[in-house]
Amino acid sequence: MYDEVDDPLFPFYWTDNPRLIKGAIFEALSDFEQDTVTFLDSYSLMDSADILR
Repeated sequence: MYDEVDDPLFPFYWTDNPRLIKGAIFEALSDFEQDTVTFLDSYSLMDSADILR
């Protein structure tokens, strides 16, 4: 959705040319980033279909 001069109506609108991100090398992350990834990875994954039931 765009306004009359073709500017996106939302600040985080999809780009026409998104940057490809394949992943990161864990060892290259800062200690804080590694701790954050480890913390988030400790949670169980849930299928979105299970949440919507």
